[in-house]
Amino acid sequence: MELTELLGRHLHELGCPVPEVIDLQPVRRGRSGDLSTAVAHRVAGAGAGQLAVRLARRLEGVGAVAQARAEAGYLILTLTTTALATGVRQLLDTAPRRATGTAWPAPLHPVAFAHARCRNVARAARAHGVRSDPGAELDSTLTAVVGEWHTRRLLVRLTLDRPGGTGAAVALRDLAACYQDFYRRTRTAPRGSEPVASVHRTHLAVTEATAVALATGLAALGLHAPEHL
Repeated sequence: MELTELLGRHLHELGCPVPEVIDLQPVRRGRSGDLSTAVAHRVAGAGAGQLAVRLARRLEGVGAVAQARAEAGYLILTLTTTALATGVRQLLDTAPRRATGTAWPAPLHPVAFAHARCRNVARAARAHGVRSDPGAELDSTLTAVVGEWHTRRLLVRLTLDRPGGTGAAVALRDLAACYQDFYRRTRTAPRGSEPVASVHRTHLAVTEATAVALATGLAALGLHAPEHL
């Protein structure tokens, strides 16, 4: 069950109105947790604090949620590694939508560039014999890298699906910036005589999933996702 559906179900069970859209936002750097939502403020107003506490108790350890806590009426969620791996697998199983528009507005230039970099990195890795690792074993291989902040925050953003909704351009720029940080701090191919390792396969899977997310987001805005830098 998707997180928004899970939240909606528990709101309904608590007798609260369920918003048509439940917004989930990545937490800011330096804060614990992965995603936050102000849904309690939206539906309970002055009673947001109490509702957030009740939701946190219900969601703790359920489905994709490893931990849940309430903070000033906001609900803060930490995702399981399985949920993060599922986000990557779903993207890798999806054929990205394509569009032909190349008149990228200036704010979306970094998004187009990040997609081209993803594709360039993936080609280079495959030329070195690296193959992505999207199967069930991805859960265990992600465990070795998910504690790295730059990797985790990219994975969290890959779980959010906003191909053409409100704030899509902002979300795409954020995803592109997260990928560039991930790119600077990781290696997707071995160097010299190094053997191909699981970390290379994992990084390639994340890179290719990011390319799909960026291409799909650009296509939803009528824009082409370039293959080359």
